[in-house]
Amino acid sequence: MVEQLVNSGIQRIAVFHQNDAFGEAGLAGVEKALAQHKLKIVSKGSYEKNTEAVADAVAHIARGAPQAVILVGIVRPVGAFIKAYLAGYPGTQMFSLSVVSAAELSQVAGDSARGVGITQVMPSPFNDHLRVVKEYQGALARFAPGTAPTYTSFEEYVGTRALIEALRNAGPNPGPAALHKALAALDTDLGGFKLRFAADKRVGSRFRTSPSSGGTARFSAERGAPVARRSPRRQFAPISLMTFPLPPNCLKFSLSPARPSGNGENPEAAQRLTRTRIGDTHAS
Repeated sequence: MVEQLVNSGIQRIAVFHQNDAFGEAGLAGVEKALAQHKLKIVSKGSYEKNTEAVADAVAHIARGAPQAVILVGIVRPVGAFIKAYLAGYPGTQMFSLSVVSAAELSQVAGDSARGVGITQVMPSPFNDHLRVVKEYQGALARFAPGTAPTYTSFEEYVGTRALIEALRNAGPNPGPAALHKALAALDTDLGGFKLRFAADKRVGSRFRTSPSSGGTARFSAERGAPVARRSPRRQFAPISLMTFPLPPNCLKFSLSPARPSGNGENPEAAQRLTRTRIGDTHAS
């Protein structure tokens, strides 16, 4: 994300983040990425978890006069910040992590959501251009009829498929050590989406696509989220990373009934899906 901004001529970058370990990790990541370009954040602001109190963050970030703000938070406070900040400082580019649903953001922030960039960790789940997407859509139709595809459930589907492949490779009756080894060595093509890990390579996939070359680009739309309109000179390629951190001495994973993710899925149908976490599976 930082690389895309800097390569597009944007150097004055601020960070809005949740005031906890998640937000601090995002802030540190942005600072590290900027340092590679010999840059520093111009300002930062935070909000307390489980609140939408963003007024102080707006004031702190505005002092740095940023060209762009990277948002490290969940949808409601992020939406509140976008509305408040752009009301006073229109034209500032906003970029959010994939934990924010585009459909929910459009509901929370309204027209202010237009132009917001949202990184995605997966290919589009709406088009059947890849076999793995076709298989995901087929699984939805079979086990959760009436449920619309989302990036969230597609990522969980791919995570489950990766875990199944590792279990197959771990041999009969695998224990934690055997599964850890199999995950660390996983090299598979799930149907157009490749995952490759190694003992010293914890990022299994780097996925990059380019938006349209015209003056408009669609930001990660879910269920008719609005079209993001941007200047033709500021076109950003969505970057996707799928990371399965594997601590050397422990591996925690669980399979549990899915809970509604807040992305608009049918709650009853979602209960029939499987949610998978491998280690502290996350994306950046």
